[in-house]
Amino acid sequence: MEVPRFDAIRLIEVARQQFLPMARQGEIPVTAEAGAVHVELLALIALTARQETGTATASEAGFQEMSHFVSSAKDGRSKILYRAQLRSFARADPTDKLAMVSLFIRGAEGWKGNRSYPDMVEETDLVLLDGVESVRAALEAQLGFNATDAKAVLDACHDLRQHGLNDRIEAMADAVLDAMAAEDEGRADRH
Repeated sequence: MEVPRFDAIRLIEVARQQFLPMARQGEIPVTAEAGAVHVELLALIALTARQETGTATASEAGFQEMSHFVSSAKDGRSKILYRAQLRSFARADPTDKLAMVSLFIRGAEGWKGNRSYPDMVEETDLVLLDGVESVRAALEAQLGFNATDAKAVLDACHDLRQHGLNDRIEAMADAVLDAMAAEDEGRADRH
């Protein structure tokens, strides 16, 4: 298995950049490659491999080696996802309506719920889970929260992550500008 050869965090970042393209706020990047499910699965595999080897770092990867691996392993990850979904269908109790609704929603979000149209997935989820009073009541009774509550928490987590990313990008831009200014002034450290 190639995954343990790579640093897990760096590999996840490469996958995130490939499958979750960036866009300005309010814009939705449209690409056939976009899909959180591939990033999430690769993250699980990479972090599990990291835990099994008992090391936080891996050997240095060659130029573009991780990008090539992330691209070429997509078919294998898709097969894992198909098999996991089939296993879920096989284990589901077809008489349990709430379980069946949950199963179909998870399947649809996994395959269709990518960055190309998150607003449609959100709207569908809210209509299915909170739009039907009996489903909403069952969620609140069994979980203690409803879909709207869950969405609010996920939105808050997303906003925190986005602010963190923006802070890192701003710090990187400041460092680059400082280095360029130092170079122009002839005081750059060349070591």
